[in-house]
Amino acid sequence: MGLLLCVAFLLGTTLCLGQERPEWGDVYKVKGVLYLPYAEIREPFTGYFDASQNLSRIDYYRGMVQTIQVAPDAEEGRSETPYGANYKIAYMPDKETWQPRRTCFLVNGTANNTVPLQAVLPDVTSFEFVRQESCWEGTTAVDEPAERASCERFQLVVTNENRVSKYTLWVSRDGQGRAVPRRYLMMGYNTLLGSHFDKYELIYHGFSRKPLPSSVFDITHLINETCRRFPGPGAEHLALHSPMAEFMNGHDAHMHSAFDKFKEDHSRDYGHHTEHERRRDIFRQNLRFIHSTNRANRGYTVKVNHLADRSSDELGYLRGRLQSRAPTNALPFPKDRFSSDLPDYVDWRLYGAVTPVKDQAVCGILLELRHRGRAGGRTLPQDGEADPALGAAAGGLQLEPGEQRDATGGEDFRAYEYIRAHGLATDEDYRGLPWTDGICHDTKVDATVTTIRTTSP
Repeated sequence: MGLLLCVAFLLGTTLCLGQERPEWGDVYKVKGVLYLPYAEIREPFTGYFDASQNLSRIDYYRGMVQTIQVAPDAEEGRSETPYGANYKIAYMPDKETWQPRRTCFLVNGTANNTVPLQAVLPDVTSFEFVRQESCWEGTTAVDEPAERASCERFQLVVTNENRVSKYTLWVSRDGQGRAVPRRYLMMGYNTLLGSHFDKYELIYHGFSRKPLPSSVFDITHLINETCRRFPGPGAEHLALHSPMAEFMNGHDAHMHSAFDKFKEDHSRDYGHHTEHERRRDIFRQNLRFIHSTNRANRGYTVKVNHLADRSSDELGYLRGRLQSRAPTNALPFPKDRFSSDLPDYVDWRLYGAVTPVKDQAVCGILLELRHRGRAGGRTLPQDGEADPALGAAAGGLQLEPGEQRDATGGEDFRAYEYIRAHGLATDEDYRGLPWTDGICHDTKVDATVTTIRTTSP
């Protein structure tokens, strides 16, 4: 635990060594992870900031998306206008080959909307020192911190009507006593609803104050093509060209604009302002998820749809599955029997362990086909070939009236319990399914699979 030394001066000013507000300097580079727990996002980033050159740059998802901000007073030739420019490099499908290709977009500043630099470290002008504590106190973004360093905790509390936003920063000190950022946490609490409306956390590492070469911010050094104008409404420009502005500067005009459009497109009328606030906060997290997912360049893009104001629990009800508390009777997986490392990839089709694609017709039997396919695959070790014709009896499993939970409920352990108790016949013996709910006649045929053992991780 570090000690604080406080000295009182004649004018009444007290200086406590070790609790000075952090100063980041005009030039820095820092890496980190943006953690959005309500949107279930962990997004790595690298930030470059050089106020002396009036330039900043942020790379997201290890360079999948790169943004450069050119402020008005930057070196001549960096932007087309005297008001600065926002550059964005991202992967877009080629119109001819439809293959992903790095593409550059440009949004110029205007006289009424000049381009600011974008920091990845907060402005701590109004922050106050709280105490000395562990750098990882209360965090859920780091599972097992590699080090148990001590940090100075600074905090800012902002109240806006019934909303209380608490911003907390943890910093350590280097050998020269300069601040090193470690964590930045925002917690938003709605006193009217009695719930949290927002949370995000940034974990920093690799902070450096070394000078940055101008090539770091040179768009021609990053991509060899002419930047095109960015399409789309103006409200989205800042969010897409400078996503970090929402978390460092509190810019959320794009969210309000998108939410207004969402309400208009989908005829939403929430009836009460508290419900309106709750839905808007859910929409905020879903919009963040959409933008972050698209920055990750996963081979597809997502966008706002009619479910964007629905919570995870509400979406869960739409998936048609109620989680059962019944025991599965599965055995623990015998890890001690498998000492060698598993391969990264195995194509079981080459070994005959994958059954052909099944037609589920109009019956909710897709899950049943999956379970009996698993059972078919389990015959591979005995005879070297999966049995694609293992019977459909398990699909219509109905232990009690209204209890058909394999085909329509997705509770696979019930199918395995059935096989364990009664065995499983082939399609040829069972004579297939009518592809709708029917009468089980498995007791009239012989079982091909007579034993089965299931395990759980």
